[in-house]
Formats: sequence, C-alpha cells, structure tokens
Amino acid sequence: TVTIGSTTYYVYADQDTADAYLLADSGAATWRASDNDTKARALVTATRTLARQTWLGSKPADAQELEWPRTGTGVTDVEDDVIPQDIIDASIELANFIINVCDPVNAQTQSQKEKRLKAGSVEVEYFRGAEGAALRFPLPVWELIAKYIGGAASSYTGSNSSGTGQDDPLCPPFDYNQGV
Repeated sequence: TVTIGSTTYYVYADQDTADAYLLADSGAATWRASDNDTKARALVTATRTLARQTWLGSKPADAQELEWPRTGTGVTDVEDDVIPQDIIDASIELANFIINVCDPVNAQTQSQKEKRLKAGSVEVEYFRGAEGAALRFPLPVWELIAKYIGGAASSYTGSNSSGTGQDDPLCPPFDYNQGV
C-alpha cells in the first residue's frame, strides 16, 4: 500500500520496492528526484491503469482489492494466489513512465498515426505495417505483462479492419483483414 494524505491505497509495488527497483535504472532520474507524494500518485495511477486490462484467469475472491493475484491463468510458473513479479515490475515501470511525463495512461496506442506528412516538395507516406505493433503500454511494460493478458488484447498488432474496398498492389484483395 501507499498513503497519500491520510488515505491508504492498494498498489502492486510500494514506494520502497519501487525505489529499490529504479535505483540503478538510468531512465529513472526524475523518479529519484521526485517527492514521496508524486511517487505514490504514480504508483496508484499505474495500478489503476493495469486494473483496466483483461487478465487471464480470475480473482480468487470478489472482495479482493486488486486484480492480482489470480487463479487459473494457464501461464507457466504462475502460482495461484501469488502476484507474479512481472506484474509488480510492470507497475513500477509504468509509474516511472508516468513520472517522466509520458502519457501511457491516456494514450490509445503508441503506433504512428499519420498516414502522410508533407512539407513543401518533401513528402513521407507510411504504408500498412510501417508503424509496427500498436501497443497500449510502453514496450518495457508490455514485455512484462503480455503473457498475462487475455482475449483480443493479447494480440501484438491489436487491430482489425473490415470494409476495406481499396485495392492494394502489395496484398491480395480481402473483404476482411485481421492482425496476426
């Protein structure tokens, strides 16, 4: 837990754990310079953001405060009723991103959203697949949590489109395209 003012919040990693984890991280200078309330708020925000995901398995008790621990995930080496270290580490990584003014909490994706950029006679156009995988989280967080995510959210491409009627010379025509 962390405490902000007189209110206690449930989090996956407390401040001491996060401080120890990020002590040797070269990308955590802002974290180390932040005050205790800022760190606590980032840990709460990270925990709440992770809570909105569709996780494999189920909570062992409905009254459980957090989404983890879970039972029946089917993930190798994950014990029922134990929070995996990956989830704890992911919450710390996400809290660090939040403090560094990255906004993974409100972002829909981190993929390239522009189709065409033009400045004078110079023009860049991205074609299908050029943007890489669309991720909800920064890559270091996604690498830690991907195997625990259930449903369509576990797809690395994360996108489907239908009704695409335009011919593409690089691909055969399909009425429905789905990410791998």
